[in-house]
Amino acid sequence: MKEDLRVTLKRKINEFDGRIRNSFVLIREDINELTKTVDLMRSFLKERERKFENAWIDEDKLRKKLKNNVDEFNQNILQLKIALASVRKIQKDLVLTGDLANIEEGIKISFKNEILGYREELKSLREIVKESDRKIGVLEKGVIKNGNGEKNGSKRKWSFWSNQPR
Repeated sequence: MKEDLRVTLKRKINEFDGRIRNSFVLIREDINELTKTVDLMRSFLKERERKFENAWIDEDKLRKKLKNNVDEFNQNILQLKIALASVRKIQKDLVLTGDLANIEEGIKISFKNEILGYREELKSLREIVKESDRKIGVLEKGVIKNGNGEKNGSKRKWSFWSNQPR
């Protein structure tokens, strides 16, 4: 009985020992499998993190480039506004210069016309003066002619002391 018990106990211990070894082997296999899975997950996560960082770096570069483009665009817009203001000023100056040129031309033409008018008036006044001088000369000679060239009566004398002819 003791022997039976020993054999049974030994058999049970061997069975238990086999089960424990089997369990440890299974546990080791599970641990190895879990380790491989964890390593794969780590490498996957590292890859994802690297891709995320690269994407973040690329996005940051794009943000900086976009910011630079926006700043450059704003600066170009500002330069265009300044240029447009200058063009408007120049345009206004040109319009004023053109208007001044038209006014100057109008004044020149007006003066020219007035001068021509004065010249014509001067010619007519000279003719009147010439005619008056001729009439005065005839009156001083004492001979007055009609429109047909005949003498009209006798000589008349004028006195400077009276207003009436003698």
